[in-house]
Formats: sequence, C-alpha cells, structure tokens
Amino acid sequence: MASLESAAVVSLDRHEFRKPSNGDDSSVNGIPGTPTIRVTVVQSGRAPKFNIVERTTWKGGAWNEHDSTRHNLTMTGTDVSGILRFKSEGAQPEFFLVALGVDSDRWCDLKVDLKSDDVAVLIHQLYYTLGTEEFKTKMRHLGKVHKTTKEGTDITVEYYFDEVLAVKEPGVFDEGVKEPRRIDFVRLLAVKITIT
Repeated sequence: MASLESAAVVSLDRHEFRKPSNGDDSSVNGIPGTPTIRVTVVQSGRAPKFNIVERTTWKGGAWNEHDSTRHNLTMTGTDVSGILRFKSEGAQPEFFLVALGVDSDRWCDLKVDLKSDDVAVLIHQLYYTLGTEEFKTKMRHLGKVHKTTKEGTDITVEYYFDEVLAVKEPGVFDEGVKEPRRIDFVRLLAVKITIT
C-alpha cells in the first residue's frame, strides 16, 4: 500500500481524504479499505457557542481536527467508532455528545442534556455492551438523529454522503510499468452536525 505522502487524494467539499498507509486490509460490508467519516459542525441561530471538549475512539480509530468546524474520523479496522462531546460557553453550560461509526453499516447517535461528569470515555463502551440502550441504538444504523435540549437548543446529526470511490494506486497506470493495474476502494462518509 502507498505511503501517506503518495496516497491517492479525493476531494469532497474542498476537503481532502487520504488513504491510510497502515497496511490494514480490513473491509466493511465487503468493501475493502478503511472508511473515513468527515464531520462538519455548523452553529447558527440563537444557540450558544459550543466547543468540543472530548474526543474518543473505539478499536483503532483516530480523530484529526482541521479547524473548529471540520474533523475526520479515520477507521483502521472494522466496527470502529468515535465520539465528540460538546460543551456550551456560558455560566450554565449545556453538554451533548455525538457518536459515529461503521460496523456492517454506518450509524450515529446523539445524547443531549448530559451532566458535566457524563464523559465520552465512559459512555463509549456502552455502544458495545449488549442490552444497553446505546447498543440498541447503534444496531438500528440511524442515518439521521434530531433532538432538542431542555434549554431549547436544536441539534441534528445527519450523514449526507456515503460513497465507495475507486482510487488509482499511484504509479500503477504509468507507461512502462509492468505491474497489473490495481484499483483500491475507499469508503468516504460525511456527517453534518447542526446546532441552532
């Protein structure tokens, strides 16, 4: 597999996704490669400003922050997920979290009205514990969740892009190369978190 420097690049909304170079040949739903979830946070309206105060991953994922509104969750295996926990600015902050992942299909969840000690590092394991509400929600493979907090903040989490793209391995199609032609597949997903 190519190194990150020579990895194929795909653009989605002027944002690049790169094939991981970790040598992982995992697949999701029979699709080879490692999925990446691009997360965009949109804050508008009367809602207070929210900041991410915690990021967690399960089973080998990694978060990469591009700025306060764009984040990537790169998955390095199967049944990987990540959580972003948010806190509002102000004297009486609100807390919520967004859980995202891919097992046999993509899934998301939104938990609102959390207490300050409801931390993602403890909640995350519940999505993998049989019988919990979190596990049941994960298994429903929701593509969109909307909730309103006690304070009236509306939050929506929605997958808006889920495609498998064929990506040419660098150098394979170059003239004079005797190697067989090789196409790698990359699953790219995009999620928008809207706070109003």
